Amino acid sequence: MRPRSISFVLASLALLVAHPARADESASTVATALFEDAMTLMKDGRYAEACPKLRESHRVDPAGGTILNLAICLEKEGKTASAYVAYDEAVAQAMKDGNRERETSARERLAYLKPLLSNVIIVVDPKTAAIDGLDVKLDGVRTLAPAWGVRVPIDPGTHIVTATAPAHSDFKQDFAIEATGTLYTVNVPELALLPSTATPIAEQAAAPEQPPVAEPTSRRSTLGWVMLVAGGAVFVGGVTSGVLAFTNHATSNDECPSGPTSCSSKGVRAEEAAERFAWGANIGIGIGLLAAGIGTYLLLTTPPSSKVASHPLR
Repeated sequence: MRPRSISFVLASLALLVAHPARADESASTVATALFEDAMTLMKDGRYAEACPKLRESHRVDPAGGTILNLAICLEKEGKTASAYVAYDEAVAQAMKDGNRERETSARERLAYLKPLLSNVIIVVDPKTAAIDGLDVKLDGVRTLAPAWGVRVPIDPGTHIVTATAPAHSDFKQDFAIEATGTLYTVNVPELALLPSTATPIAEQAAAPEQPPVAEPTSRRSTLGWVMLVAGGAVFVGGVTSGVLAFTNHATSNDECPSGPTSCSSKGVRAEEAAERFAWGANIGIGIGLLAAGIGTYLLLTTPPSSKVASHPLR
């Protein structure tokens, strides 16, 4: 059984009841089992398996021996930055426990690892730093503004820095720390504002610059020409009917020298035709003039801009 330290002091003796005592005993048992299993794995050189067990053992029941062995395990695994942090905690725990031997051992490893540490510096663009809701993360762990621009120890291996903010484009950068004692800088640039966040004011300012819609006025112009041409055709038809009415009436007069009672059959037919053509002339001339007048009005009152828009090739 390894020596272990008491992890906390109760605030009042009144809190010492049976259930918490059993819980503490159970936690100590679990921590011990994890510790012993991890030590066996370390002897076999299986540090990647041993280190998580030591970390969990220390979390369940913190102890000076556990944190020191975790630091050793992490160093053996090649995680120099994590080992440095664990050794530093081991120094604090050893001082608390009054264990000078562990304190000295941990301090020696700190001195050895310090020049070997690799570091990363995250530099955030000032405009990006001012965005509300900005979230900068290193390997999924949020990094707050006080840590920006500061050298942060980091383990060798592949890492990722991300930056996100509401209504802005995301930033992501992968990088690798391949050797000890290296310094890597990640620059988070100005995050672009997404297009969907354009302000209504800008849209309103751009609206007057758009070309006018020419379709309604173009139709007005076309209708005017149709009415003018159709009215002219009907008017010509009416005039023609008038000429035919006059011609037939003249024929009727020739065939009826003494009035209707003396008309021949040809004269009667001519007079009937003259009446029909006269009606056609009256209607054709009237409708033709009306249609032509409407068409002329539509053409004269069409706005000039619509005339330009109706000829896009000009």
